[in-house]
Amino acid sequence: MKTNNTQKTVLVTGGSSGIGKELSILLYKQGCNVLVVSISKEELKLLHKECKEINSSGKLETLEADLTQTESVPKILKWISKLNLEVDVLVNNAGFGLWGKSWELSPEKVNSMLLLNINAVTRLSNEFSKRMIKRKNGFILNVASTASLQPLSHMAAYAASKAYVVSFSEALAAEVAPYGIKIGILYPGTTKTNFLSVAGIHKENRKGGLGNLAYSIAMDPKDVAKVAFNTIQNETKRSVPGLMNKAHYYSTKIFPSWIVKRIADRIFKKE
Repeated sequence: MKTNNTQKTVLVTGGSSGIGKELSILLYKQGCNVLVVSISKEELKLLHKECKEINSSGKLETLEADLTQTESVPKILKWISKLNLEVDVLVNNAGFGLWGKSWELSPEKVNSMLLLNINAVTRLSNEFSKRMIKRKNGFILNVASTASLQPLSHMAAYAASKAYVVSFSEALAAEVAPYGIKIGILYPGTTKTNFLSVAGIHKENRKGGLGNLAYSIAMDPKDVAKVAFNTIQNETKRSVPGLMNKAHYYSTKIFPSWIVKRIADRIFKKE
C-alpha cells in the first residue's frame, strides 16, 4: 500500500485462520480498515478478541459467509455497501485441498473445493475489478500455491484449481492494467495451518511418510503472512515465501516438466 495505510480498506477471504488470520492482524496493526470473510463464526469471534487486545488505530469488520454458495458474493457486496466503504485491496485467500486418488475422493468435497478455489476467486476478482476500474486504483492478491507449478497426482483437482488461479490472475492483470489496477499472485507451499488436516494429510508413525515430511518442512503462517503483506505494500506481481518454495518455483523454470512432475508424484504418492 503505497499511500497512508489508514486510508486503505482491505478485504481478506478466509481471514479468520492460518495465513489469512495472520495477514489480517498485520493489516489491522498497520491501521487499515480490515474486512474479514470466513465460514467460521467462532474463529471470527476469536479474531475480534485478539485484535481488541492490540493497541491500534485499525478497524476490523467481519462477515460469516460460505463462499461455495452462490449468494455469498451478493451478501458480501451488500455488507460492504452498508459499511459505506470501498475496497482498495482484495485478498482471495480462502481455499482448501484434498489428498487422495481422484476417483476415491468425495464428489461433494471436490465440488466444494472447486467452487471455493475457482468460482469464488473468479467472481470476487471480477466484481471488485469493476469497482476498482471506476476509481482507477486498486490491488488484488490471489493466493495460489506451489502445487500450481505442475500437475500433481493425488492432489490432481487441487493443483489444477490453483493452476487456474495463476492463469486467470495473469490474464486478468493484462486486462485491468490500462485502468491502473494491479494483480499479485502468492505461491505459498506447505504451511502449519489446518490445511494439511483438512486435505487428509496427517503425521504418521512410519518414517518417510508424506505427513511427516509435510509437517517438518511447513512454514509458520506468520512468516507467509509477512510476505503477503509486503506483496500488498509493494504491489508485487509474484511472491514466493521461503527458500524451499523458491527452489521449487525456480526448478520448474529450469528443469523439464516431466522431471519436476516425477519428483512431485513420488513425494505425494498415497500408499
